[in-house]
Amino acid sequence: MPVAHVRGVVREGKRPVSGGWIEFFPVSGTVGNLRSARLRADGSFEADGVAVGENLIRLVNAKMESPLAYRFRSFASPIRRTIPEHDTAPITVDLFEETMRVQRAPTRAAGGDQPDAKES
Repeated sequence: MPVAHVRGVVREGKRPVSGGWIEFFPVSGTVGNLRSARLRADGSFEADGVAVGENLIRLVNAKMESPLAYRFRSFASPIRRTIPEHDTAPITVDLFEETMRVQRAPTRAAGGDQPDAKES
């Protein structure tokens, strides 16, 4: 399984998100294991053994103010990043930007933001 060393920062706008963990969970056919890293006081992190390919990112026990913070904590988190095998550029996760992206995205159910709603 190809893996990479990943580093970066999690923030809400200019405020660092700290006190907790960032987790990388392989999705969409990416093969690998869940990996996690401690979020430092400045919001930075470093994780080894992250699967190369698409990963869902979730935050565990992190101090967040986003109105969608509950979504970023789950295994259904909308945050995704494609991890390259050789590029070592830092990853930036801005929860304000992620919140805006989620709010602009079309929902699966027509006319609602409830993923469990059934279409008629």
